[in-house]
This record gives sequence, C-alpha cells and structure tokens, in this order.
Amino acid sequence: MDCNGTIYTNNFTNNTDFCPNNKGTTEWELCVYTLFAPRAILIDRIVSPFWYCIGFLGNILTIHVWSNRRLKRLNTSSLYLSVLAITDTIMLTLHMLMELEYAWGKPTLRYPVWCTIFFVLFYFSQYMSPLLVFGFTCERLVSIIRPFKSERFSRHSRAPKEIACLTAFALIISLGQITGWTVENGEIKPMYITFYETWSYITEIVIFIIIPVITLIFNILVMKTAREATKFRRESAPISKHSISNDGQILQRKTASKILPTTLTLMAVSFYRIFTTAPITIIYLFQYQVFPYGDPCLTTSGMAVDPVWQKYLHWLVFKKILDEVGISQYSCNIFIYIVTARHFRSELLRLLCSRLPCADNDSMRKEFMMLNQSNGVSMTRPTDGSLV
Repeated sequence: MDCNGTIYTNNFTNNTDFCPNNKGTTEWELCVYTLFAPRAILIDRIVSPFWYCIGFLGNILTIHVWSNRRLKRLNTSSLYLSVLAITDTIMLTLHMLMELEYAWGKPTLRYPVWCTIFFVLFYFSQYMSPLLVFGFTCERLVSIIRPFKSERFSRHSRAPKEIACLTAFALIISLGQITGWTVENGEIKPMYITFYETWSYITEIVIFIIIPVITLIFNILVMKTAREATKFRRESAPISKHSISNDGQILQRKTASKILPTTLTLMAVSFYRIFTTAPITIIYLFQYQVFPYGDPCLTTSGMAVDPVWQKYLHWLVFKKILDEVGISQYSCNIFIYIVTARHFRSELLRLLCSRLPCADNDSMRKEFMMLNQSNGVSMTRPTDGSLV
C-alpha cells in the first residue's frame, strides 16, 4: 500500500520506488513506515488517542480534587500534585500535536519560530514531571529527619516558591533545545551539533535516570522511617509531658507516622515514573548506535531486502510500544491516587456524586458518608459554604 492508499501486488524489484522522491521528509518517512512497519503507525494512531482521552479527563479531575482547600490542609504535597497534573496535561497536548505531524502527516510543527518554541515546551513539560516528584519527596524526607526545621521548610506558604524554582530550572535546561531544531524547505530538521548532542545526553541521564532513582531511594527511606515510627508508637508506653530530653525524637516519630499514607502515594508515583521513563531514556541515548537508520537513498524495493533497514524497522515497532508505555505516565496518575490516597478517593467521590445522578441515590450517599467517616474527614459545612 502506498501513501495514497493504493494496494500494490507487484513483486519488489531493485529499481521500484513506491514512495515520494523527497527523501528524508515527513511524508516520505510516513510512506516508508506504512509500507514496512504498519503496526508502528497503527500503534501511534490508536493507542495514543486512548491515552489522551484518559489523561485529559483524569488530569482535569486530579487538578480539581488536589486544589480543594480540604485536601490542601490534609496534604502538604497537594500543590505539587496539582502542578504535576497541569504539566502532564500540557505534555499530552504537545504530544498530540507531534503525533499529528509524524503519525498523520499533518503540518502542525513545520514553522520556523513555532518549531523551536514547541520543542522547548515539549522538553520542559517532560522535565517538570521528575523534578516535581523529586521536590515533594525531599520535602517529606526533611520533615522526618529534621522535624523542627521542617516547620519552616515545608509549610504551605513555601510550596509555591519551591515549585517556582523547579519551574525555572526546568525551563533553563529546556532552552538547550533552541540549538537542536530548525525548519528547512518546510521540513523539521534536527541540528547535529556537538553542543546540542552533549547537552541532550547529560540532561536526559540526569533528569530521567539519576533524579528518579534518587527520588525512589528517598521514598524508601521515608517509608521505612514512617513504618518504624508507627510501630514504635503502638508499642511504647505513654510519654510524660514533662519529658524534654527526647522531644526531637518524639516529634520525628509523630511526623513520620502521620505522613505514611501520603508517602505511599508518592512512592507509587516515583516507581511508576521510573518504570515508564528509564527504558525510553536508555533507548533514546543509544538507539542510533544499536539500530542505525538505513540508507535513505535506497528505493523502497531496496529497503525490502536491506538488512540495516529491516533491523531498524523491526525495532521501530518495539520502540513505539515503549513510547506508548511512557506516555501512560502522563495519563494514569489518577488511578494511583485512587488506590493509595484515601482522602483523594473520598474527595473524588464527593465531586462525582455532586454532578452525577448517584448524588440522589440513598445507598450511594450512605456509602460515601461511611467512607468519609473512615477517613476522618468532616462532613459538615461551615457557614461560609467552604468545605471543612
């Protein structure tokens, strides 16, 4: 099948070319992939829209829930998680534009200034994700190790400043993309210059491998300390109010036991991000060394028997599968929150029942009230109409 959808039954010959002569263009690549790796195109065209539907809906609900004043009081990381959902939504939007360009052949990025801006924003939204997870993990760790100092470090008023610093850092390292892309004759072209390749190599390793691994280690330490604190509180006898020699240790154990549920959520997010990001990063760094691009001067009939092209095209299908697994991290956080965060689950149920017919269902209302009571969340409303 060629790019126009005409089915060819001829046997390949060495001088037959079914694709346009403008080698290396998006149109030409799309034609080649349609001929020799149709599954790669189908994966992009079917699986990606599936993630978009889940991601846009899930992230909008997540932003609404974590932005609720009730959860802001219960969870000091709620602002981080709200911003994470916002950057995930931006990432999905930009990824959709990229898919329209490369999977559907629609000219969404082939404009000189916009192309540069796009790739800066595209990498910025990717960098923000592991940085935000690292940020609120550090906050958790400090609140356990240095409970007295954390009163100043992790209070709610500091969270916007911390997020602003992370945002500025992500934007600065994203500016390196300015040197990496250009538009020539209406086609997007990567600029293979030493600075850009070195910059990309370092930032990819640091942001997508080193920081996520450190984040996971920190979360494991927090989880371990929190579990030990919970066990200590259950087994220890009541402590006299006049005992001051171990005030720091007591506060540390109390703080750790309080943040155990939230830490479980953050640890799940960290682990899932590593699972979906690390393989793609490794492939991105070494793909052309292991699976080199074939000779674009060959005709399509030549590609059919060329071992380099065939190796590359078979690997392309596997890469597309990994890419889609990676995209899921920007769509599926809501499921992690539902499973691991009781207060999030409770507030989400409240939100849905206020807008769906289940709000009039007595059995659903009773179940909702029991869930909130088990979570220790007040069901009363103050006179100003805000949630307690």
